Amino acid sequence: MTDIEVKATVQSVVLHGRRGPFAIASTKGIRGRITFSLDEEVWYSNDIPQTGTLVMLSGFQKKRQGWIATAARLYSFADESSEPQLEH
Repeated sequence: MTDIEVKATVQSVVLHGRRGPFAIASTKGIRGRITFSLDEEVWYSNDIPQTGTLVMLSGFQKKRQGWIATAARLYSFADESSEPQLEH
């Protein structure tokens, strides 16, 4: 089974969470918030995202308080060029 990636916008970043650093994102395709860890097992970028940063999320799990992504990375130029283009 192939896991899909979803483009999302970072809403907030918590660097000193109880279980380590994490971020909260949202997207039009998923109702509610999506949380992802900024530990190296989940976050595949060297830079910490900031509020408003676009990210690609995958490996979703539904938890009591919302969705969790088990893989996350920065949105890249390659992602932009691979999106379907609208015809004028």
